[in-house]
Amino acid sequence: MLIKIEVLTSGKTFKNYKVLCRELGLEVKRSGDSRKAQFKELERYCTYSKVGHSIIIEEVFEQPLQKMKRQGNNTVYSELLQLLILDMLAQSKNGNMSISKGRLIKSVSLVNQNYKYCFEKRKSLARYANTDTEIVKDFYDSSNNSFKKAVVQALNKLVEKRLIMYDVITKVCEKGKFRPRKASSAEKKMIMACEKKVLDELGYKELSHVRVSRHWNEFKRRSETLLKECSNLKYYFAAYDITANDKYIENECEELIGFLLKEIERVDYKEKLNHTACSKLLKNAEGRHKKSYSIFRENNYRISENYIRDFKKLIDLLINEDAESISDEIEQMEAQDDLSYDIAQSLPSGL
Repeated sequence: MLIKIEVLTSGKTFKNYKVLCRELGLEVKRSGDSRKAQFKELERYCTYSKVGHSIIIEEVFEQPLQKMKRQGNNTVYSELLQLLILDMLAQSKNGNMSISKGRLIKSVSLVNQNYKYCFEKRKSLARYANTDTEIVKDFYDSSNNSFKKAVVQALNKLVEKRLIMYDVITKVCEKGKFRPRKASSAEKKMIMACEKKVLDELGYKELSHVRVSRHWNEFKRRSETLLKECSNLKYYFAAYDITANDKYIENECEELIGFLLKEIERVDYKEKLNHTACSKLLKNAEGRHKKSYSIFRENNYRISENYIRDFKKLIDLLINEDAESISDEIEQMEAQDDLSYDIAQSLPSGL
């Protein structure tokens, strides 16, 4: 946001907001939030008062005040995420969209094709990246948490603007079918029963407790297996069910960027979001690494001098949109592990 600071003089009066924008070289904004951002920037250069519609400059600073940094990673993602979500809704057939978090963060380029594929194959990924499995787990825990908060924040901001409404729903896919659908009440009860049974068997009282434990993958696998045994369902997942206020989406896109997204512009915004994700994840890792020296934690792998190097390696493999697919290499490692297990199991006892 560039302001023609030479126009600012003590005592100068602008008749109204539009005149202020014209003389300072600013774009006239329609939304209240956008205008507030402009006046916040103006406050770096001067003090002012408002009388009716008039804006009166009081004192002009010799040196601009330091720009305040936004707090939190999710604010950094929010505007780009909002724009790309609106763009996806604008491209949908009826302005509605039902999408999982994993598919959403891939569609907007927060992650690349390796991120989801390697999630269930973290031991092989650790071997491929020549790093510790604890660091791989830490990477997925921290990135998943960051992306989930960012997505929810962006969706809630769009709800506040009354551009969308959304619900978190459960979707299921039946055996022999490929297209998931919304779960019925009976199916949701069946899913809850299966998950509760596995929770009890693993010795956990709450889902949040097992989610951060080493049993999370086992919990999901056993819950899904149990559901397959007692129903016609092969898998289930949570999804954001989004309804768009499509009458106003076009106006909001125009206000955010001055034009509706064309393919080349869509690619550019995805690149910006991906670059932001890479830099922020690395910055967060550096913060955790530094903090680990002053706060005793059991996960002391963060103290390791290789922590930052390995985290950057994982960012390059799983986040950076320019990364090549590593599915073939990971699949080969998985196959080797299966073969080694079969050979070990077939040996006579005592050998």
